[in-house]
Amino acid sequence: MTDINYDLLINKLTEKGVCKFVSRYEIEDFKCPSKKDLKEKIRELTGENSLFEFIPQKQFLQFYKDTEEAGQKHFFFYHFDNLENYWDDIENFKRVCINEKDREFHTAQDDEWYFYENDDEIVFKLTSIKKVYQHNSNLDDNTREDSDGIFIKGYNVFSIHNILFYRFMKSEKAVIIGLDKYSDFDTESDIRRKIEDNFRLIVANDDVYGQLEPLIDSDTIENLLTLPNTISVYIKNTVDDRLKSTMKAEKADIDRILRDINVNELYDINEVKRKNPSFDIKAHPTYLAEQEKSIEEKLSTNVDYTMIWWFSRDNYNAKADCFQFKINTDTSSITTFAPSITKQEFEDVIREII
Repeated sequence: MTDINYDLLINKLTEKGVCKFVSRYEIEDFKCPSKKDLKEKIRELTGENSLFEFIPQKQFLQFYKDTEEAGQKHFFFYHFDNLENYWDDIENFKRVCINEKDREFHTAQDDEWYFYENDDEIVFKLTSIKKVYQHNSNLDDNTREDSDGIFIKGYNVFSIHNILFYRFMKSEKAVIIGLDKYSDFDTESDIRRKIEDNFRLIVANDDVYGQLEPLIDSDTIENLLTLPNTISVYIKNTVDDRLKSTMKAEKADIDRILRDINVNELYDINEVKRKNPSFDIKAHPTYLAEQEKSIEEKLSTNVDYTMIWWFSRDNYNAKADCFQFKINTDTSSITTFAPSITKQEFEDVIREII
């Protein structure tokens, strides 16, 4: 393993991600009485080589790679009806990629393509270095205005190891596309352009991307809302494109729920909703009224987007964890917000959709 810029990886995982790594592997030198103390200790060492005097590099890199196809991302889910017709073209693209099995982890500046195969799936992964901009109100200059008369905003500017991946699933006739989400300056058109351009490069056809069909619809969200390990916090409904309603559930104390699960052997992940009924947005009066209205008046109910907490257990140490995501029917997409989500954790969400 050579040419590794750890700052790029730590910038991407953030302090919270490094804290999750330290907790997962129970690293003695970082044991602290509270999460706050742990974050402060990591903050003091972040950006310095001394951080890796205390944490095992090999384990850290494996943990980071486990987040490359999950983490903080835009995910797009599509039905690829005639995928089999393009499978040979997709397989041919492997010739310009490095096999993930032979990957010598590094963070080079140039874009690099990797691939790996599982059964009837092929995953292509594009890695690069990306400069990102995140708004910091403490850096705003309220004494000056730009050409549009808007006060000048201040931004934190840093670089990350950026990932774009395409997961082609032959038997499911589906493709999942994931792109790291960090910079405030990434517009929807920029994201679409990067995804489409590289998709055409893989499939070797300019017209196929436009033929993909969305996989996420209101039924998908309905299914997620009924799962015992999820808590919904926000739903925006549109009924027949004329009547709109917004529902917000009581704010859940996530840390308390996780603590209860981890200290009580009788508290299973699949009991989250039952033990916290006040956070079940499907019991919200407005939600129930919309469902009743859609039946009586024969109007279709479309869920524009929904915010969901997903609870799971870490297969490594059996500890409970959770992450929040926004699911959108208009774009057939999911947006995640936690950089430290692992591929194993997010796979359960994928299997509920595909």
